[in-house]
Amino acid sequence: MLFKLLFCGALLTAPSFAQRGSKGGGQTPGEEAMVAPAPSKFDRIASVLNLNKDQKKPVKAMLDEAQKEAMPLREQMTRSRIQIGDAVAAAKSQDEINQAVNEYAALDGKMAVIEMRTFAKILNSLDEQQRANRQAVGALFGAIHGLFMGKNWND
Repeated sequence: MLFKLLFCGALLTAPSFAQRGSKGGGQTPGEEAMVAPAPSKFDRIASVLNLNKDQKKPVKAMLDEAQKEAMPLREQMTRSRIQIGDAVAAAKSQDEINQAVNEYAALDGKMAVIEMRTFAKILNSLDEQQRANRQAVGALFGAIHGLFMGKNWND
């Protein structure tokens, strides 16, 4: 019993020792950790595609436009996922669950259309050398999937 009590106490106090800060975290008093902010999604996309200054504004506008188009769809998808969960939790018939899943799949297909249309627009805005960079194009393709599922694509 005593062993279990000591073990639980050690588990509960361990996170406090792992904290970084001015008290025992490897820093001298008054020294703050210098952490560079993570680049935004747009900055990463622009970097991978090697966008020049003139290309950045229209690409950002394309992504903003797609976000506006995707917003109502994203809200419908959220409601649809809740309906699926509710149907499963309520032990509804398999037909009712399948219907809810099919409705979600149709919405997901519409979101994929928005994503791929945006991908094509961005790809068409690139110069020949940028389009020839298969790694960059592949990275853009991967970045576009699910990009508009949040409230702001660039967060």
